[in-house]
Formats: sequence, C-alpha cells, structure tokens
Amino acid sequence: MAETTFKAILKRSDKAITNDRAERVSKGANREYKRLIDCKEEEMDLIDEQIDRMLDMSASNSTQVDNKVRDFDSVTWVNTMADLELKKEMLRLEITVIKEKVGKYFGGV
Repeated sequence: MAETTFKAILKRSDKAITNDRAERVSKGANREYKRLIDCKEEEMDLIDEQIDRMLDMSASNSTQVDNKVRDFDSVTWVNTMADLELKKEMLRLEITVIKEKVGKYFGGV
C-alpha cells in the first residue's frame, strides 16, 4: 500500500485545494497531533509525581514519621492510588491509540 499522508488525502478529496494550501493545513494538523500527544504525556508525568509523593513517607524527624503513620488513612490511600494508576493506564492507552490510528496520517511522531 502506498504511503498515505494527510496532505495527499486533502488533495485527493478536493482537486481545488492547491499544493500550498494542502501543505499548510497538513502542517497545522500535524502540530495539533504532536501537541495532543505531548499533553497526554505531560498528564502521565504529573500522575507519576503524585504517585511518588504518595509513596514518600519520609520525614525530617521521627515525630513527623510517627504522626504520618498514626494518621495514615489506608482506605483513602488505596482508593487514590487505584484512581491514579487507572488514569495512568487510560492515558497510556490513549497515547497508543492516537499514535497508531491518527499517527498513520502524519508518519508517526
């Protein structure tokens, strides 16, 4: 199968679209495609930071550690961690689908 690009699809769908116009539209769509992936990857990074903070039980002195352990709410911690991991997995899936399904029009990232 010949390589399919967004620009070629534009030109094929409307013969009145000039090469220059197809190039501009294609570049704009490609930028949005890359921006979408970057945004999703940034969301994953933020979730990773939240998870790291939740796993950090360190404190500057033993009194703070005792307080953290004593005040630890296991139900909230487990539910929050499950939510974060689920969001992370959904983002991972979204990124994969975007790259595989939408990326074929732009040659990937």
